[in-house]
Amino acid sequence: MVEKYIEENGKLPSKHSKDESIKQLGNWVSYSKKRYVENSMKDNIKTLWEEFMKTHKKYSKKQKRFTSI
Repeated sequence: MVEKYIEENGKLPSKHSKDESIKQLGNWVSYSKKRYVENSMKDNIKTLWEEFMKTHKKYSKKQKRFTSI
């Protein structure tokens, strides 16, 4: 769903959106970024997250922080 949102809107969903479905997606992205930085993801999820962020790095202002491996 997040990838579909990015394709349709050209940006990551905002956790501050007034639209509840967009807000939920934004919260998921934010929470996932936090867990990645804290190194609290399982390895298989971490790998998927790294692939996701590499694919969509142009949409994240703080990308270096999240994909410096």
